[in-house]
Amino acid sequence: MSLAIRFDDSLPKLVAILNAEYPGELAAADPIVIRDFEGRLGVILKIPTTEIDRLNSAVAEGLGPYARPEDPVRGRDAAGISRILEDAHDAPVLKIEGVNLRLLDRRIIGADWMARPVLKPGKIPRIAFVSIKGGVGRSTALSIAAAHLAQAGLRVLAVDLDLEAPGLGATLLKPDELPA
Repeated sequence: MSLAIRFDDSLPKLVAILNAEYPGELAAADPIVIRDFEGRLGVILKIPTTEIDRLNSAVAEGLGPYARPEDPVRGRDAAGISRILEDAHDAPVLKIEGVNLRLLDRRIIGADWMARPVLKPGKIPRIAFVSIKGGVGRSTALSIAAAHLAQAGLRVLAVDLDLEAPGLGATLLKPDELPA
């Protein structure tokens, strides 16, 4: 009976599987690991095409739900890889089990969340506070951001599209300004 893999263990587990299946040669394969927005992992390796099917089976079986659904292991010459290789130049290098790998973290909250937005001249900047789940602080965060921007002298329009439980009015408006 195998234990369930947790998110924090998935990346070291991937490296362990690859080391076991491709012993002593993983570092030379220059791994680029991609984590998608659901936390699933895939890897691009410089390896002979003859090895890919075997590695795909081992990774899919070993990682279970944390493996990319189709072809978690791809070669450098696979379709669509050139763009990923370009992105990988700036990816952080991690050392796991003695292997240096580059990690492209494509989660929705990925590493670029602090980057300044690129605005086209004449366009009105828009910020959306979105979440699939309720009760995560979306309205609170929006209220704080809107109040801060307004205090900084900017014109702010806050729109609450939560039709079931709108909460912005009570946090942004004074009691005498609330609609009846």
